[in-house]
Amino acid sequence: MAWLKRRIEAADNPADRLNTYANMRFIPRRLSLWVLDLFLQTLLSERDPLFTRILEQCDDIEPDVLRILLQTYGAEYRGVPVSLQTFQTNLATLKVAPWPFTRVNVLYLLLAALKNESLESVRDVLNTAPAFPLHKLPPAYKIGALRLAAREGKASYTEWYHLAAPNPLEVLQIQDIASAAGFGDALRHRDMGQALCAALPAPMRAELETRVLPFYAAQQEHQMRWMDCRHDAAQKASFIADIADHLTREVPYNLIRLGDGEAYAFADKLSLPHAIKREQAWWGVTLDPSLRAQIAQDMHRAIAKANRLGIPSLFRFARDSHPSLGSYADHVSLAGLIHVLDGVQELHGSTRLYTEERIHQLCFDLETIGQLSHHARKVVIVSSLRQQTIADKLRPQLAKVPFEVIEVPTHTKTRGNAMFEQSDQPLPFVYREIEAHVAQMATPGALVLIACGSLGKVFCAAASESGGVALDVGAMVDYWIGLKTRSIADMA
Repeated sequence: MAWLKRRIEAADNPADRLNTYANMRFIPRRLSLWVLDLFLQTLLSERDPLFTRILEQCDDIEPDVLRILLQTYGAEYRGVPVSLQTFQTNLATLKVAPWPFTRVNVLYLLLAALKNESLESVRDVLNTAPAFPLHKLPPAYKIGALRLAAREGKASYTEWYHLAAPNPLEVLQIQDIASAAGFGDALRHRDMGQALCAALPAPMRAELETRVLPFYAAQQEHQMRWMDCRHDAAQKASFIADIADHLTREVPYNLIRLGDGEAYAFADKLSLPHAIKREQAWWGVTLDPSLRAQIAQDMHRAIAKANRLGIPSLFRFARDSHPSLGSYADHVSLAGLIHVLDGVQELHGSTRLYTEERIHQLCFDLETIGQLSHHARKVVIVSSLRQQTIADKLRPQLAKVPFEVIEVPTHTKTRGNAMFEQSDQPLPFVYREIEAHVAQMATPGALVLIACGSLGKVFCAAASESGGVALDVGAMVDYWIGLKTRSIADMA
């Protein structure tokens, strides 16, 4: 693969070079396409810049199979899924190729079907590649299919439940979906710990009992006020009312959500290789140690000052656990969540209130944001999406208040996408200027919606310190305009 990468990387036109290798006469065509597909998968998994170069020339790739697979990978990478019609046409082409579907091929095709919210297309992919039945696929794909089936009613859910054949841990992971389909009541957060312990292997159960559950036991009950918004309508209404009240009274408010990425703010708990891996994934650079330390310090300060925190919940630990994992320490995301809980436990003060870190997906749909804007003097959106992109999609929902956008440099995944702000300077090198801009725009009574990843926590603090109501809405801004930039597992 290293040799292949060097040759394609050196080419003025990577697509032409790929076409040449796909059509070499002394290698069977199916074998050459299989090798090139594996090469593209490797670039994708390593977030190699060469993948983006090739993706930009996708239409110039001649073999239908290779072009379709690259398009499918690229759609998931950039969070801009192909249309359902295009997906169905592509799948029909792959069927007659015929192409020996690999597990990775099937998983990415299923992602496209699930993000298009088409259960029929999910079935089509599974029927096309019968060597990869649903019950043998990772939990996220079972959950995605069952979430769609639950919308169709009990009969559909029952059928897909049998296809998924969930194990005891997966039954726990889908309990809220089953409840939505009419099969029993969802577990409350306070009951999830005991249920999760019963479903985990002994080593992970011990870790949960010693590293995770004590955090929740140590919190005051009144602080854990909104941990069940995913299935408790009264709690959800209370949470939204809390925001509306602060807007109406023009009282500062700061909701910061803490996922595994926010372990970056707790530098004493995060290893240097892990921090560097985060930087490369987010910004495509490795930061100077002094800048790394400064950003972590600023993030920590912002978190410590937040009066509302979205914390890793037991629902999240249940979602990401797997019987074969062995240890939470072996899973980057789960280890990051534990670092975050340890860090929050050490924060001073007891006035902050908690909800779960998936709260943006549970509560911040565009209709709710529109309702909240009626209580605001103005709306400010801080995002890497271009101002015109946001204005075209959201202005009708926010028509009654002044509306402003602060653009920030985009994530590595969306570089080259014209819908996002492109910049020669990644966000870490300009965040102080943006912080000052946010502080200037966030006047009392302003609803400030911040979608800037982990560094965006700093902007949340700047907005609330200027009197605004700051909401860490994350990738929901992307979804409001029709993009689907998060994994299927991340959808609550």
